[in-house]
Amino acid sequence: MRRTDWLAAYVTPSGLNVHDLLHDDFTEAIKLLYAHKHYTSAIKLLVSLVDTVAFLDLGDVTGNYEIWLSKHATLTQVGVTPSELWEFRNAVLHMTNPLSRKVLSGKVLALTFYTDPTFKSVRIDPDSGTKMFSFEALYEAIVEAVDAWTKSYSQNLSKQLEFIQRYDTILRKGELQN
Repeated sequence: MRRTDWLAAYVTPSGLNVHDLLHDDFTEAIKLLYAHKHYTSAIKLLVSLVDTVAFLDLGDVTGNYEIWLSKHATLTQVGVTPSELWEFRNAVLHMTNPLSRKVLSGKVLALTFYTDPTFKSVRIDPDSGTKMFSFEALYEAIVEAVDAWTKSYSQNLSKQLEFIQRYDTILRKGELQN
């Protein structure tokens, strides 16, 4: 097996093109899943994208998910907090439901999402108290945050080198070929 050199494909005369790299590895797949109405898979990939960029930016440190969101994402338009999204991420990735341990213990509200490109406000289910956020609003907030964050790599060689070292550990499509 040989390893494909991802770096050669994304280095330009102006530096590392982090935006296109993350688009090719993550956001393109999220858009495809959404377009084919695979909403649960799309939301799983979206919340795991935050895991990845938090690792790439901050390293493997406790709380990097919430720290990255607090630093880069505007979640007020979504109607959720970084800690609520962390609990949702835990539940949806591990169990494909909104019932994390903190939700079950009553420490945080259950979150779920809905899809409606014309309405992006948070909703509260009157029967269960579940907070429902718009997939589209979350997607927009995360993509905007990632776009702004990737611009911080422009002309910053030390940040680019750290990114390269961390991205070398990320699994990519076509990475190992026979």
